[in-house]
Amino acid sequence: MKKRLLFMVMLIFVISIIFTGCSGEETGSSEETGSSEETGSSEETGSVTKIDIATIYDGKAPPTLGTAKFKELVEEKSNGLIEVNIFASGALGSEKDTFNQLAGDELQMILGGIQGVDQFASEYMFITAPYLIKDWDHIRSILEGDLGKEMISALDKENVHMLATNYRGIRNTSANKPIRTAEDMKGLKLRLPEVESWVASWKDIGAMPTPVALPELYGALQTNVVDASEGPYEQMATFKLYEVQDYVIETNHVYEPCWLYISKTFLDSLPEEQRNIIISSANEAMLYADELAEEMASGFLKEMTDNGSEFIKPDLETFFETAEPGLKKMFETSWTVTTYEEVMDYSK
Repeated sequence: MKKRLLFMVMLIFVISIIFTGCSGEETGSSEETGSSEETGSSEETGSVTKIDIATIYDGKAPPTLGTAKFKELVEEKSNGLIEVNIFASGALGSEKDTFNQLAGDELQMILGGIQGVDQFASEYMFITAPYLIKDWDHIRSILEGDLGKEMISALDKENVHMLATNYRGIRNTSANKPIRTAEDMKGLKLRLPEVESWVASWKDIGAMPTPVALPELYGALQTNVVDASEGPYEQMATFKLYEVQDYVIETNHVYEPCWLYISKTFLDSLPEEQRNIIISSANEAMLYADELAEEMASGFLKEMTDNGSEFIKPDLETFFETAEPGLKKMFETSWTVTTYEEVMDYSK
């Protein structure tokens, strides 16, 4: 009987130790986790504004270098309270996909071209129509005038805000056959971005437009999916198109701007001081990109010719004459916010 009583006492003692230990572990675990999560939330994420910028442009392109300048300026002016991450060369998807993300507030910023206008305010696509704009002064006058302001307002309604402009370069052509007149474009499989008005204009000239995403351009030329491409010399050189194209043709068909775009709701949600930092830094950075684009354009062309691509200056008048009837028609059917005559008045 005494042995049984002793055994019961010892059993109760052991059980009490086990339960006390378990209770202590759970309490300790709960307190430590709660403390850690609260600290991380308030101190690490709550005080830093993070901005992701997507672009399909190569890291060595002047607009991308200008965006790197934007990152430097913003982080310096904000004392690190704004953190900028740049995803170049299509790392976050096609330009079309990233504009959808921006409009849907899934992405804060984009360095991009006319794709945003084509998706959300296509009635203003005349600003980069092939063989409509005469020179840089012409496009600047439009963008800084009433038509440009109206376009920005139209995009704002879609949550796609044009923060700052970079005058990226003049779009020209590369091909595997010599092109000296508009007639030589007939039947040529020409790579184009998915921009409806560009496709229509080049069809009028006689080419066979083939939409190909920019990161896939080299492979499409290498495998003869397309015969030719168009874009600034910067694009041709940074994508090493001299390895897959025999000719560079100075078609001068588009005076191309690109922009730092930002989600309007994201920008509006920021404290005034941060908004001012972002806006001022964007303007300063894109002016820097303008300087780089002008300085580097001839170097990019030289890189193409030094590596074997033959340079051709075609008869541009044949291109203007061939394109004009189709352009005038587009103002009647698609670009109804203005007229052909009004746009031409901006060039005077």
